[in-house]
Amino acid sequence: MAIWDPWRGCHRKSEGCENCYLFQAAERKGETFDVVSRSEDFDRLTRRDAKGNACIKPGQMVYLCFRSDFLLPEADAWRAQAWEMIRSRPDLDFLFLTKRIERFGVALPADYPAGLEHVTVAVSVENQRRADERLPVFKALPIVHKLITVQPMLERVDLSAYLDEDIEGVVVGGESGKDVRPLHDDWVTDLRRQCLQADVPFTFRQVGSRFVQDGVERKVARQYLCAEARKTKIDTKKLYHIKTERLVIRKLRLSDLDTLVSYRSDPACARYQRGTKTDAQALAGLITAHEASRLEQGETRLGIADGHSNSLLGDIYLAMREKTITLGITLSPAAWGKGLAREALGAVIPVLRQNYPGYELAALIEPENAASIRLFTALGFAFTEYAEKLRSQVYVLAGDAQ
Repeated sequence: MAIWDPWRGCHRKSEGCENCYLFQAAERKGETFDVVSRSEDFDRLTRRDAKGNACIKPGQMVYLCFRSDFLLPEADAWRAQAWEMIRSRPDLDFLFLTKRIERFGVALPADYPAGLEHVTVAVSVENQRRADERLPVFKALPIVHKLITVQPMLERVDLSAYLDEDIEGVVVGGESGKDVRPLHDDWVTDLRRQCLQADVPFTFRQVGSRFVQDGVERKVARQYLCAEARKTKIDTKKLYHIKTERLVIRKLRLSDLDTLVSYRSDPACARYQRGTKTDAQALAGLITAHEASRLEQGETRLGIADGHSNSLLGDIYLAMREKTITLGITLSPAAWGKGLAREALGAVIPVLRQNYPGYELAALIEPENAASIRLFTALGFAFTEYAEKLRSQVYVLAGDAQ
């Protein structure tokens, strides 16, 4: 990752800025940080060395305005040129954080977002007041890539009204330094739950220097803040939109109905599917029921689609009961013999293990279904018992069996 600061300096904007480490660092040096000035690195993005190579090498994520805010009023006169320099480097990805999203349109290119699709904007909110103030503005803007960062998290925050497929991730963290405000673990896990329900990736970036865990406050040294967050293993990934080399795992939609009816009605496909619905009306109801369903509600169904045409090839059924997630897969006969079932499940299983730690992953397979037994065995599942009532063998992912 590279850093590009076309200008430096900032002003405290709201409650989250109270203990900003950049102001504290400047104060320790006897300097001032609230004077905004164009930096000597303003044109660094377009500079080249003696051999003609770009000073900022291609293929990197560039953290924009690390020591400032890209949308500061003092930078209005320079921002248009900064946007044009960013446009000239499509070989890089850019990210900037802001507490001033209401100023996004100032000095914005008239043809935005043309040529600027490689820029991610993250809005910073620290409490419910700032979330409700900034996020409606953020949601209404035509920004291609949007993140929300709740850092420092100063209280329990409800983002459920703002979380949808438009938001690519939520990042959470506590305050660092001396005399900071505490971060409570239940605030973090509650926001994780909101993200999981909305299928928005969640990242716990760092604990706070004061971290309240299970009701007990402890002090954490600055150098361990990120490591302590990683230890919790509560980051999540998208489940309802996963891309693989050849496939897209996504929610079923009504436009899939004809294909779903076709392969569900095929005797070769339905052979091991007891109680399988095959008529169009019933399957339309199934699609509608699962379009908005979430695994936490008990069950959901994912479509397996071709990565290029997005045409449906099959579906994955997921059911959650207590601490077990049961998987089932149905693939159109036209897609058999190509390794697609293994590719699809091989992408879904790691996400399930990350998003639902402590859950057992299981599959119910009829003894005669040799192909499914081979598939799940290859994925690491092992036979544990025969369920007489279900007339199925139970296979559990190795390491998950209790």
